[in-house]
Amino acid sequence: MELGPSHWPEISMVCNGTRQSPINISKSTTNNSLDDFVFHNYNATPLVTTVTYNGHTGQFQVTVPSDTLMIHGGGLNDIYNLAQFHFHWGSNDSYGSEHLDHGKAYPGEIHFVHWHSGKYSNLNESFKHDDGVAVLGVFIDVVQDANDPRISKDLAKLTDYFVNIKFPGNQTNCAPFTLASLLPKNLTYYRYLGSLTTPDCSEIVTWTVYQSPIYITSDQMAKFRHFHRMEHLDEDLDHTNRPVQPLYNREVYNSPTSFSSSSSSSSFFSSPSPLSAFVFFRAGIQGQCVKMMMALVFTSISFHSFFQCEINC
Repeated sequence: MELGPSHWPEISMVCNGTRQSPINISKSTTNNSLDDFVFHNYNATPLVTTVTYNGHTGQFQVTVPSDTLMIHGGGLNDIYNLAQFHFHWGSNDSYGSEHLDHGKAYPGEIHFVHWHSGKYSNLNESFKHDDGVAVLGVFIDVVQDANDPRISKDLAKLTDYFVNIKFPGNQTNCAPFTLASLLPKNLTYYRYLGSLTTPDCSEIVTWTVYQSPIYITSDQMAKFRHFHRMEHLDEDLDHTNRPVQPLYNREVYNSPTSFSSSSSSSSFFSSPSPLSAFVFFRAGIQGQCVKMMMALVFTSISFHSFFQCEINC
């Protein structure tokens, strides 16, 4: 049985739907409701980070010391918990990203997959609904100079683990890093409604695609291409990107402000000692402060403390 994207409708008819991803983002409309995100625990150092080669990509599961990794704001109007993140790449540096930005392909793309925890009880339940998943897409670009200051040092380190997980089912633990270090410095983004990019291609995703990439060297990018194919273990899995899909009548929007991960416009929270408390999440919406109250139930003897910090990617 052929397994390529052109045969996916034989696996799931949804793969021929009208809300499919990825897309070529050829035009977008500014939407003033697309404010900056609040990233909860994205700056926390994980207790355990495990990377598994699942036969399609290197997939990372992250466990933080307390609470969960989640996002709010960014026009989502609810809480979404991180489930996992993974990568897509091409056989060379001329392509590999799933989304295209005005026809431009990047060598790779990271997907941070979140489920709608503010509305649904678990990940599986979220996957049954058209608002169940929010994915953050980050382009990966390459530089030739290993001393280029734009290089994401943590992403560069993560590629070193791929040599240990070449075969499907292989997994290994990673040294501590923060998810915040895998986000671009410029957090301006696109927004559209789409789907999962692998079968069953469920049309359940609210997509956020950042306009600016993060960087590694071409040699580091090459390490993505040494996984072995699930169906042919003697061959390398040199590309994992689905071709772009028709936009049909969907709208693509862009955020109005060049949010920066190195400024206070985006909030990165950590929560080391939780207690039963009402926690207020702040999101800056076009210069206004909007507070959303969420009840979190924990057990501890000290108050839940939150602080805002900066990313140094």
